[in-house]
Order: sequence, then C-alpha cells, then structure tokens
Amino acid sequence: MNFLRDKFLTIGVFDKTLVISLSGLGFMGSEMFWSLVTIKLLFSSLLT
Repeated sequence: MNFLRDKFLTIGVFDKTLVISLSGLGFMGSEMFWSLVTIKLLFSSLLT
C-alpha cells in the first residue's frame, strides 16, 4: 500500500488534475488508470 501511495504522490506532483479527476471517477488502482498515467508520462517525456 505504501508503494501505491508513493506512486500517487509522485503523480500528484506531476499532474494533480489527472489524479483528482480519475480518482473521482473510481479509476484509482485500476489497470486503466495506470495505463492512462503511463501514456501521459510517455508523451510528456517525449515533448520535453
């Protein structure tokens, strides 16, 4: 559980809006949530 919490904190700093919106929709901890986050991180790293 600590691992997940740390991951959420990292992503929260990276993009708080994404975490809040998906958590509100009930995606927290689901594969879809992590897939979207991974895709977003990949695109962001490519753009910088």
